[in-house]
Amino acid sequence: MKTCPGFLLSVTVLALILSACVVYEPYYYPASQSDRVWESALRAAQDVGITISTADKVNGTILGRKEPSEVTISVLTLTDGRIKVQMNVRGPEGADPYLSDRFLQTYQRYMGR
Repeated sequence: MKTCPGFLLSVTVLALILSACVVYEPYYYPASQSDRVWESALRAAQDVGITISTADKVNGTILGRKEPSEVTISVLTLTDGRIKVQMNVRGPEGADPYLSDRFLQTYQRYMGR
């Protein structure tokens, strides 16, 4: 069975493109903690070196950069009353592989965990 070099190149390019966008699992909290969740997410982002460009509390979106990556943190109240915190990092593969882990640890510290 022969493998086409073009096919291998296509698969490799596709894998590299998909690896540039990382989506992390969300965290959930009761709605009664909405202000605390928002402030904790904002402070944690700053503590791990994310430069905040926009912090829109009404829409629950924090946008920023940690060179060379773009970061979006969503703080959203769900219909069941829980609050979902989710961080998305978009940038070159391996640029800062532990950014989300550092954010989570710092965020949980601010939340008292």
